[in-house]
Formats: sequence, structure tokens, C-alpha cells
Amino acid sequence: PGRVEGYTNPYQTTAEAAQAQGTSCDKGNNSASTLPASLLPAGEVLGVRAQEREQPITFLPTTKKVRDRTVIRLPSYEQVKADPVLYAHASRVLHLETNPGNARALVQAHGQGHTARDVWINPPPIPLSTAEMDWVFDLPYARSPHPSYADEKGRHDGKTKIPAWEMIRTSVNIMRGCFGGCTFCSITEHEGRIIQSRSSTSIIREIEEIRDKVQGFTGTISDLGGPTANMYRLGCKSPAIEAACRKPSCVYPGICQNLNTDHTALIQLYRRARSLPGIKKILIGSGLRYDLAVKSPTYVQELVQHHVGGYLKIAPEHTEAAPLSKMMKPGIGSYDAFKKMFDKFSAQAGKEQFLIPYFIAAHPGTSDEDMLSL
Repeated sequence: PGRVEGYTNPYQTTAEAAQAQGTSCDKGNNSASTLPASLLPAGEVLGVRAQEREQPITFLPTTKKVRDRTVIRLPSYEQVKADPVLYAHASRVLHLETNPGNARALVQAHGQGHTARDVWINPPPIPLSTAEMDWVFDLPYARSPHPSYADEKGRHDGKTKIPAWEMIRTSVNIMRGCFGGCTFCSITEHEGRIIQSRSSTSIIREIEEIRDKVQGFTGTISDLGGPTANMYRLGCKSPAIEAACRKPSCVYPGICQNLNTDHTALIQLYRRARSLPGIKKILIGSGLRYDLAVKSPTYVQELVQHHVGGYLKIAPEHTEAAPLSKMMKPGIGSYDAFKKMFDKFSAQAGKEQFLIPYFIAAHPGTSDEDMLSL
């Protein structure tokens, strides 16, 4: 039957994946992941010679040609449902197959007997270009609630409050995606890990449309943001490295050296937007990634002095190292550094402003002592 290919290690590193792709994001030596023979079932060890017993199993990265025609079979739904370890393993594989540059399709068996079927999950799509993003957002949207909320004459009386509509009525989405990789969050699964940004011209055009068309507009834009407030036009410095990368996060355990963290484009967008006639105030309502923000003090100053309406949402999620490591969130030191800058620039502007921190209670890996400390 020919050579039997070894299973691809789902935990292989960025360097190994780059080697498999024929590229390199690390000039050092790439080493394959290994499993000590001591972890093998006893029956598989006893039948080999002593010197062979000491040899580890080597997981061989697939070649680029094979990878393009490879799918990963996850443990079946029934296995995942019954076994927490297999559930965690399937989740890990899913999170590692989120880069459009190297992700493979996933297959999972559901049911048994005559009801058995496979669920096929396509790899993530190639991210939209800026021109494609502009095309999507420039479509002629009605900018009003669904007609089912109107009276018999098709009018909205304004008395019926629709919470979802009130939240987005004067907000502008400037980008999609998130490379944060927080373990509790599903944004990567439905928006992608690579940032897709609109052009500033398209964003300005939408602000003008809101100003001119939205009934009851008072001059305040409630948000210029997206999944994260400050990832606009941020991304990997190298397309080749980005296509080969297998890391679930660009900012954990620290900010990747290949990540561009320049906030200049966002600062220019803020300044251009707030200078428009008829626009009194532009607020930032999306959550802020503060570990990125502190890399650009000019951005923090711009944000704090011009785009905070007294309160700014921020999500440290916890204060203790153990749960933060399970969440893949930065340590509380990043929060403290941002708060110091926030207070400093608020005082310079003569404003009394406050941070609203969000926290997660009882996240897996959290102890009672962690919660007491929080």
C-alpha cells in the first residue's frame, strides 16, 4: 500500500508550520514535536529493542502539496460529548485551524448506523480587501429598523424602543476580525483572525450619511469601532509569515515582534471624522485592547482627550495570573500602565473621566482565592 503517513501534530509550532509551508518565520533551527516513549501504551513498547524504546515518536509536518489536499478528522460528536479531554483536543484543533493561509478543512462524524453523517467545516475564507470591504459597506442600506416594527402605514412612531437599533443607530463599523485569540471569545470563528479594514473615505462617507439621513441625529457618533476599538489597519508585517503562522494569538503571551502596532491611521481617521461639519462628538464605544494602546501614547492621548464621554469600557477580565493565562489575556500590569496614561491625559484635558472594567467570574482555571483577590 505504500508509505503510511504519520498524523500531523495538531500542536505543532509556528516554526514547524512555516517549514511545512516551505517558508520560514524563524531563522533558527526548526525541531519537530516529540512524544516520549514512556507515554506510549505498554504493549507498543515491550516488543521493541531497548535502544528503539528510548527513541521518541516524531510527528512529521506535512508538505505543502499534501497539506492543500488534507482534511483533519476531529473526534466524533459522541466522543467529544462524552470525554472532556477529547472536547478540549477538538477545541484546540479548531482554534489552530483559523489562519486562511494554512488552515485545513475539518470533518466530524455525527450519529451512528443509518443516521451517521459527516459534518464538514470549510477552512476560513480569504479576508476581504479594503476595496471589497468598502463595496459591502457602501451598499444602499435603509438605516432604519425592520418594517415589522412599523405601524400599518409604514411609519416608526419613535416611541417603541428597540435596544439593538438604539445601540447601532449612530455607530460606524470601521473593521472586522480580531487577532486577540482570547479563549472565551468566538469572534475569530465568525469574523476571522486577520483584520479587514475599510478605507477612511468610505468611513467618512457613512458618517455623512448618518448625519444627513438618520432621523433624530443630534451630532454624536456613538462608536467608531468593531470587535476591538483599536485594531484598525493593524496586522502582520510580512504576508509570508502571516500565511505560515500557527499561533492562535498575535498578542499572547506577549505582542508578536512581527505585528505592526502603529496607530497612526486610526489617529488620522479620528481627527478627520471629528472635523466634519455637523459632527459635535465622536465617542468610542467598542472595547479597547489596552496592551496595544499603550504602545502608542499619542493614540491614548487622542482617545482620552477627544473621544471619551466620561466613561471608557475596558476588559482586563481578571487580575490574577492563573485565570488570565487560561483566558490568554495580558497580565494586570498592562491595565495598570494604561490606567496611568488614561488618568494623566484626562487631567491634562481638565476632565474627570473613568474606566469601566469588565471581569469574568468563575472562568475555568479560577480558584476561590483568585475570585477573592479580584
